[in-house]
Amino acid sequence: YTVYIDETQLGLTTSEMKEVVQHVEENEICSFDSNYQMAVFSLFNYNAAKMGNFLDFGLTANPDRVKNGKSFYVTTKAGMTEDGNSYMLKLNPKYSALIDWKNVTTDDYISFWVYNEGPEMKLDFRVNNTKGKVLVEMDLASETTTRTVLKANAWTEAKISFATIKALADKKGYLKEDEKIGDIITSFDVSWVAFDDVPQKTLYFDEFKIVKGGAQ
Repeated sequence: YTVYIDETQLGLTTSEMKEVVQHVEENEICSFDSNYQMAVFSLFNYNAAKMGNFLDFGLTANPDRVKNGKSFYVTTKAGMTEDGNSYMLKLNPKYSALIDWKNVTTDDYISFWVYNEGPEMKLDFRVNNTKGKVLVEMDLASETTTRTVLKANAWTEAKISFATIKALADKKGYLKEDEKIGDIITSFDVSWVAFDDVPQKTLYFDEFKIVKGGAQ
């Protein structure tokens, strides 16, 4: 596909550039409260020719569209699903290495919030492993999770238990006998299929974290 770059500027300075230090709090995955976290997730479309369907993205502090601090928004336009048009947020594996995956247990779960500016819809969730393969892929409205459907014009919390991730990984034979589920997780993706019920739609994501205990 074609990438167009415009209005590029090169700035010169005599002052020392400060290195951006990436840091996550205990049990945090991504809060979006630091400006560099706008680049923690990359945007992807299964159909590369449809990357132009991403209309806008960034951070916002709009109090009606955040759970805490700032949130990350993505605006996409309507499209057809027949040509593989599907949108995805991919967690950067290098950033993901900062997250304490190794100490998670099957009592814990991943939690994040989404505000859906549009009709009710669903999300898919995919976990990637250290072998560069898809460890787990699930429809978050399915029986294997907490039946998460994004309500229209409202916040919805998505929960993915590590017990579910482990059970699905075991079916594929990806876990060795002496491995824990956190040993082989490298990153994850959140995706949603193209839609045609509205001209465009904005989703706001916030408070990705690991919740200790209480998994269903």
